[in-house]
Amino acid sequence: MENKELNKKGTKIEKNFNEEFNFAELKQETESYIKEVLKNYEGNLLEDCEEKLPKDVKLKDLKIEYYHTNIILNKEYGAELSFRLAFNLINPINEDILFIYEVEYNSNREFSDEFLIDY
Repeated sequence: MENKELNKKGTKIEKNFNEEFNFAELKQETESYIKEVLKNYEGNLLEDCEEKLPKDVKLKDLKIEYYHTNIILNKEYGAELSFRLAFNLINPINEDILFIYEVEYNSNREFSDEFLIDY
């Protein structure tokens, strides 16, 4: 298959996904959610991350940048479709990526889980 054909198929899949899940809005909502989690980290999965940060950086200062979306297909195991939006959490001083924050949604666009990954 030529690259042009592959790109067209990828574009069609992206278009359908974006329309089905109102992706632009969901991405914005997810980014806002992560901002709140960073501001109010006491008692959540970020609580232990504060000590991993560079000296003059706080969690609430980290820049949030959309990274990618993973679509998870598990029909073989009986699970329904889910997808994760991944965001880089970036040091505002030197622009280094410190963590990846993923938020998982089910096929109904409902929150399912969240993950923090050291970069």
